[in-house]
Amino acid sequence: MQQSAQQNVTRDSVDPEAVDEADYAAARSYVYRLFALAFEYPDDARLAALRTGDPGAQLRAAVTAIMPDSMHEIDWQAFNLIGEGDELQVEYTRLFDAGPSGPPCSLHEGAHQQSRMGTLEELVRFYNYFGLSRADEPNDLPDHLSTELEFLHYLSHCEAVLTQDGEDFTNYQRAQRDFLLRHPIKWLAKLKNKLVQHHAAGFYRELMVLLNAFLNHDIEQLINQVGRGKQDLGISLTTIDELPTKPEQENDVDGVL
Repeated sequence: MQQSAQQNVTRDSVDPEAVDEADYAAARSYVYRLFALAFEYPDDARLAALRTGDPGAQLRAAVTAIMPDSMHEIDWQAFNLIGEGDELQVEYTRLFDAGPSGPPCSLHEGAHQQSRMGTLEELVRFYNYFGLSRADEPNDLPDHLSTELEFLHYLSHCEAVLTQDGEDFTNYQRAQRDFLLRHPIKWLAKLKNKLVQHHAAGFYRELMVLLNAFLNHDIEQLINQVGRGKQDLGISLTTIDELPTKPEQENDVDGVL
């Protein structure tokens, strides 16, 4: 995703009491980035990084920093079972790209909803509202799971920046709540079941179990912070004149996932 509106972020005055909240939002942003990368096609460079790194340990450290007491059912070792040669690439294609009438486990939200056009239109409105536009890449379609997770990565990053700078960040929390309830949480349980039905490799099966657990935890925390809201109103945010800059991609994240 690309950003069309930018703000020069300054940190001249930081409220010490806001540091913990800022760190928490930054940690959530990091986890969303990890998930977004994990659901992209595992090209040769990423495969090499997965084999030389320890994706299971990286995911476990990142996620348990947010929800330490609820990860006992995850098979963390499955994230290190990459297979030989191009096995993971073949599995990704089988599950998410191939099929005579479309992939059996599509990563596009519209494939799991009644109206893909309506879904795409609402997603574009969300992205455009925050000054974001789509890059011309297949996995960057508005309803691709990685795109939706990248958007949550961006919103939580903005929350972290505003919190650290002592500014009001609740609009970004409401945006995350609304987006989660209207989009990922609305369809990912269906995708999780399809991965089981189609005997997905452990890497992707456990990845979806972990993502669902994280999203359920995150939406619970957001609702506790800003309430449930009115989802039938679509984007019901007050006008935000300036947006924090889109975060650069972290090198240590790209190094493994």
